Amino acid sequence: GVLRSGTGLVLDGATRGAITLEAGATLRRAGGTTFALGTLVNNGTLLLEDTTGFLSGNARLAVSGELRLEGQGRVRFGQGDEMLIDGTAPGARLVLGSGQVLGNQANTFGTVNVVVENHGRVQAESANATVLLRQNVVNRGVLAAQAGGTLRFSGASVAGIDLDNHGGRLETAAGGTIALSSD
Repeated sequence: GVLRSGTGLVLDGATRGAITLEAGATLRRAGGTTFALGTLVNNGTLLLEDTTGFLSGNARLAVSGELRLEGQGRVRFGQGDEMLIDGTAPGARLVLGSGQVLGNQANTFGTVNVVVENHGRVQAESANATVLLRQNVVNRGVLAAQAGGTLRFSGASVAGIDLDNHGGRLETAAGGTIALSSD
């Protein structure tokens, strides 16, 4: 389905149990904010994109409390200038299960401004594509940059971002870059 710009969309996988996105299905957020909490069993694709033009409809996934993404699916930053996954309050956390891939399409910029616990794969996977991680990361899976993509860790200061990579891997391939920087 396509979710167009608007307000008030909430994926609540906490109150009444997990929400499931079936294999082969795409939940496309074309601009606007989607609030999410609890557990989403993502066996399809959650696509965040702006199809309305420069900075006018950027898509935002707002994590309320803890959001657990389980299953065998993808979260993709699609078309547009900047797509955002962020927390709505201190303590917000995004947990990616072992079968989840968070990545982006060519010529896209996606920001993850929430604490991430990764058991799957976070990757900048295409030419001129950037995934920017702005909060602490606990990596038990793979953090990767490939095919000309950039995976960037950046906050108010590099010392301000903790990367716990115990049991995880950092990978680069085919011109990919993993970068640490401060604002």
